[in-house]
Amino acid sequence: LYDSGEGGCDPFMKVVYLVLVSSLLGTLGNMLWKMQFSRQPLDLSSIPSIVSTFLSWKVLIGGIFYFCSMIMFFYLLSNFRMSVIIPLQSITYILNLFVAFALFKEKISVGQMIGTIIIMAGIIVLLRANDAAVETG
Repeated sequence: LYDSGEGGCDPFMKVVYLVLVSSLLGTLGNMLWKMQFSRQPLDLSSIPSIVSTFLSWKVLIGGIFYFCSMIMFFYLLSNFRMSVIIPLQSITYILNLFVAFALFKEKISVGQMIGTIIIMAGIIVLLRANDAAVETG
């Protein structure tokens, strides 16, 4: 699974690594936005308030992380099968749930736990069926 026979990474593992990086970048963006808006909720009552919020470093850096995540996602959609990319991208939900629990001390319900386990099982099934991830180009 990890070895293409040439010492490199096979196409499926390339997809997995790129999706993981994309998901991590998106999660970092969401984390920074949540940090900002937990400290200072978005005030839509005036233009200066909105502008100052969106010029805060957490919102700006979070936007850069999220933008980079989307660029990687567009690359993945351009070069690999959508039927593989979209399900693998669900790792983002798991990462965000972990950040919500670990960093923001949010309570996780039984339903959320069950849903996360189902997502993880789906990712494992998809990883085991890696033949479906052949490059489309």
